[in-house]
Amino acid sequence: MKDQALPSIPKVSKADWEKTPPSVKAVVISLVSSVEALEKQFKELQAENAQLRAEHELLKEKLQRNSQNSSQPPSEDKTKGFKAQQKAGSRRQRGGQPGHPGKGRKLYPPEACERIENYYPSQCHHCGMRLAGEDPAPYRVQKVDLPKIVPVVVEHRFHQLGCECCGALTRGWDEAVINSPVYGERLTGLVGWLSSVGHQSHRQVKDLLCEVFDIEPI
Repeated sequence: MKDQALPSIPKVSKADWEKTPPSVKAVVISLVSSVEALEKQFKELQAENAQLRAEHELLKEKLQRNSQNSSQPPSEDKTKGFKAQQKAGSRRQRGGQPGHPGKGRKLYPPEACERIENYYPSQCHHCGMRLAGEDPAPYRVQKVDLPKIVPVVVEHRFHQLGCECCGALTRGWDEAVINSPVYGERLTGLVGWLSSVGHQSHRQVKDLLCEVFDIEPI
C-alpha cells in the first residue's frame, strides 16, 4: 500500500509521520480534510455576514430618513413624529351634495342646434295611464359633431373662340386669376397654422389635407 502523504499539520515532523500506523494516518488525513473544509465554509460565512451587515445598515438608514434630514417630501415620512397628515374622515357621500349647483358641460343655445329631437313618455311608469301635455323644462342632452368637410373648388375656364371675319383665335383671359395662388386664403392660413403653431411636419400636413379635407396637395 502506498504511503500516505503528510498533511499540513503543525508540529508533526516527517519522521513522526512515518512512524504513525496507516490506520491512524487515514483518520488524521480525514480529520485534517474536514477541518480545512470547515475553515473554508467559515470564511464564506464571514463574507456573507459582512454583506448582510452592510445591507442592514443601508435599510436602517433608509428607515431613519425623513423630510427633516433629507430631500424626501413629508408625505413619504414613516418614522415616528413625521407621519404625513391624513384628512379626517367625512360622513358625506362622494359626489355632488344635495343643493349643490351642477358643473356639467355648458349647453349650446337652441338656435345653434341643427335640429332638436323631442322624446315624450307615452304612459305613466307607475299606473300605466296615457300621458299628454308639454314639459317647460325638459332634461337636455346635446351631441356635438363636426360636419362633413368638403373642399370648395372654383374652376375657371378660359374659352377660345375663332373670328368669323379673319379666322383668328382669341382666348378669354384674366391675369389676376391666372397668377393667383392655387389655394385660397383660408386654406393657406390653415396650412401655416399647422406648420408653425401646431408644429406639424410637411408630411403630416399633407396627410391631414388628404384624409380630413380630401385635398390632394400639389
